[in-house]
Formats: sequence, structure tokens, C-alpha cells
Amino acid sequence: MSHILFSTFLYEPMIGGGAAAVPYRIIHEVLKFGYKISVLTSSPNKHLIHDCIDGVDIYRIPTNNVFWINDKDKNSPLSKTIFQLIDTWNPFVYHRAKTIIKNLCPDVIHVHKLRGLSPSIWNAAHVCGIPIIQTSHDYELISPQGTLNGRIGQMAVNQSWLLRPYQGIRRKASKSVKVFTAPSLGLLKTHLDLGFFSEAVHQIIPNSHGYNREQLAIFEQIWSDFKPGAPFRILFLGRLHTEKGIKSLLSAFLTAFEVNHQLILDIAGDGPELAELMSRYEEHAAINFHGHVSGEQKEKLISGCDILVFPSIVKEGLGIAIIEALAHGKPVIATRCGGPEEILKEGVTGFFVDPGDITGLKEKILVVCENREKLSVMRLACHKTAKKYCIENNVESYLSIYQRLLNG
Repeated sequence: MSHILFSTFLYEPMIGGGAAAVPYRIIHEVLKFGYKISVLTSSPNKHLIHDCIDGVDIYRIPTNNVFWINDKDKNSPLSKTIFQLIDTWNPFVYHRAKTIIKNLCPDVIHVHKLRGLSPSIWNAAHVCGIPIIQTSHDYELISPQGTLNGRIGQMAVNQSWLLRPYQGIRRKASKSVKVFTAPSLGLLKTHLDLGFFSEAVHQIIPNSHGYNREQLAIFEQIWSDFKPGAPFRILFLGRLHTEKGIKSLLSAFLTAFEVNHQLILDIAGDGPELAELMSRYEEHAAINFHGHVSGEQKEKLISGCDILVFPSIVKEGLGIAIIEALAHGKPVIATRCGGPEEILKEGVTGFFVDPGDITGLKEKILVVCENREKLSVMRLACHKTAKKYCIENNVESYLSIYQRLLNG
């Protein structure tokens, strides 16, 4: 039985969001093909914890950093700076990971998001002679902030001398990777252009919304005859953080609501901005906060909305919320922020506005609301696009890579 070791910063999707949901889905699908699966992830504890959940061995290791990655938003700028210095290449993670990898002796290690573990995971696997697949979800290898926006983001793109040690150490470590994958061309090309993964075979493998072909066929049958009515429901689904554009959306919604009182905004997600946003907007009759949602609750919100808005103001790797909406036949208003531009077609499956353009977003919401029949026509194209992102396509791509590496 072939043994795949997955490594990811956080294992549970509830705390790790989309970047944790992607490997979680892959793991549970790959299990169906008879592979032995183990997971190496971070832990807030001071000692190793070994769990076995649903047939998956999970090794949670302490990282000896100033805080656990899931507590990032609770810490000061100084603590975050120290955290990043250690996380550039964490020697404590290297030694612990090497011990676990030696003991497990997996056939392949598939690494996902590294924040909190650091690229020392690659070196630990390389020393043990294990072939490495790296799937990147954002720009954390290039920029300490994980994004390419703002002052630090631009410094990262321009390879500023201040960030050369950060990028140089990681670029050198990336030479240990055999296969590099990314969910979008933009994300993949940016890493390669900056000299990362120079020794690796590279491939675009889009993330999945998590639905299989049979589920998509059911959704298509259910929602193809859906007729929009009043009120007009807008959904935001994602992390409540400034970079995700939630404040821009709220500003645009409030001005649009003054023109059209049929609008309702549902906000689903958790994050550092939740408390502040709820204190400011919770009393508004047309704004509903749902907190973190998953399973049936998430599906109910998506299926009940007229349109999803993805207002990110930073470059995105893909945008899982977008493909989840398309699976339910829901068009999307998105900003031109990288990944969404590779998924959506203007006027066919969605609409675009510029990042941070509050006036443009308000006007787009009002125009779409006044042309609801257009959304009904778009549903078929949304369903068709969603089929490309079914879980079978995603997993089949990775299984092909695993077999290639297993066969030498």
C-alpha cells in the first residue's frame, strides 16, 4: 500500500479556511483509492500529539515560534515580525519533521500551505529521500504578508534588498521540490518568474469546490428552473479581513440600499474584523451576519442567494467561494484580482469591478438587481463552468502525479 504524507499549516477547515479545506478534501478522496494517508501539521501544544481520525494518522507538532499560526490575528506587529523571522526557515520544525518522516518513511510528501511550519519541511523530506510535491495557495513564499499588495507586497515583487534573505532562503529550499502545482496560471507564473521551484516540474491544478459530478448534476436539475424574486439576496462568503474587501462591500451595499430597499446582504465567515463589523452594522435590517458556516448551512446560503460578491482587494490564487457559487448556478460579482479572472467570463458567469472601487461595485449591484432575468439565463453557463472544478478532476490530477513519482 503506497503511503502519502500530507503537510499543511492547519488541518481542520473550520480553523484553516479555504487553504485547509483543499488538502482536507484531497486527503479524504485519495483514501478511497486505497492509499495510506498521514498528515503533518502544526500544534499550539508543547509536545507532539498523534491522532487517528477517519482513517487518517495526524501528527501535530509544536513549532517553537512566538505564537501558533492560528493565533496570528491576536498578536502585535512586533510579535508578528519575530514570528516571520523564525518562520523563514524554522530549525525546530526541521528536526521534528525529519524524525517523523524517517519513522513513517512515506513514498511521497504532498505539502500545502507552509505558514507556521516553514520551508524547512522540504529540507527534512529531502534529507530523508522523499519526493516532494508543493501546492501553493497564495504568495506566502514570496512575501511575509502572503499577498503582493501594499508596500511589503510591492517590495516582494521588486525583490527589494530588505526581503532578499527571506526570499533567498526559501528560493534555495524550493530546489528540493520535485513537482510544483498551483490553482491558477497567475500564481504559478509569479513563483517561477521570481526563481522559485527552478528544479521542479510545474502544473496548474485548479482547486475544487468539493462537489462530485453526481452532485453537480442534481444541482443543475434543481436550480435550472429557479426564478428570482424579491428580495434580492447578495452573499459574501469568506474570511472577514480587510484584504478580502468586506469593508468595500459594506460601503457599496449601504449606498446601493439607499436606492433599492429590496437588497439584502448575508455575510458568512469569521475573522479579525467580525467583532468590529457586527458592532457597526448588526442593527441594520438588511445586513445579516452568520459567522463561520459549513455543510448544509453553507449550501442553504449559497442556494438562497441571487448573486455572490467576491470583493477581494489583493491578488487571489483562485477563489474557492466563486466556484462554490457556480456549482449552485449562481453568478458572481468579483474584483479583477488574479484568480477570479481565470474563472469568470464577463456577462456569462459573472461581472467584474476594480479592487476597492466602491462606486463601481454599488452600480454593478444595482444594475444586476434590476436585470434579474439575466441571472436566470446565466445559470446554465455557471453550472457548465463548475463541472471543470469537480472533485474527481482535482484528485485525478494529483493521483497521476503520485503514480509518476512512485514509478520513479
